[in-house]
Amino acid sequence: MTRLASILWGLIALLLICLACSWALQRRSVAAESRAQALGVERDAAISKADQEATGRKAAEAALIAARARVAAARPTKPTVPGVPPVSGGASVADPNPSGDLVPALDDLVAKLDTKIESLERENGDLRTALDRSMKQTRALEIALDAQKSATTSSKWLGRIQGFAIGISVGYVGGKLK
Repeated sequence: MTRLASILWGLIALLLICLACSWALQRRSVAAESRAQALGVERDAAISKADQEATGRKAAEAALIAARARVAAARPTKPTVPGVPPVSGGASVADPNPSGDLVPALDDLVAKLDTKIESLERENGDLRTALDRSMKQTRALEIALDAQKSATTSSKWLGRIQGFAIGISVGYVGGKLK
């Protein structure tokens, strides 16, 4: 009877070890899933920010085009009517602002908008790079999670087969001992 008891205790210990391994694999799988979800949220936030930056860049480009058009319209032009002499002096017919402050102010505005567009494009490029890196990391975690799930599934089946084999062997040994 002691031999049978020791075999049973060995089987119980083996079963407990199998359960502990299964529980540890399940915990690691849950942790990997939560990391993948966190990276997915981070990726979505980066995509949203990049889209907002692109929208801001497009608005700045539209403002730059409008400012360039205003500058081109405000510049004095030579009269196109033949035989009419050009107006001499400070103001011309096409210049609505005789002091001439509008053109330099618009040139400054265009320069500021150019620098803003360049900075937005740089930031957009940085955000796209970060997004690509985050997407690669998320994909790597998803692959690792899938591998973990398949390992857990295969270990479940291996444990079931081992349990079945142990059960048959214990039954055989128990039958021989009787």
